[in-house]
Amino acid sequence: HMQSVVIRVAPTRTPSMVTGVMREALASCGVLMRSPEPLVALKSIDAATIVLELSYWVVTPADRIPARNEVLDVVYRHSKTAGLEFA
Repeated sequence: HMQSVVIRVAPTRTPSMVTGVMREALASCGVLMRSPEPLVALKSIDAATIVLELSYWVVTPADRIPARNEVLDVVYRHSKTAGLEFA
């Protein structure tokens, strides 16, 4: 079951650095399926925001909320560690 979350980051770092941080965050989530691999897509960028869509798969519909909670938590932690600011 696929699920996506949209993340908005202030453009204080390069898009490639931001996507790398998001990939690392998704890789650290225990509840996500490893195959298919989680995806990070740049949706848009402007002077105020880099918008990314993080897509991932879970085994059952019951895993969706715990997965979203874990994804948002690790994205927050990885972003703060990397010096990223949310927009």
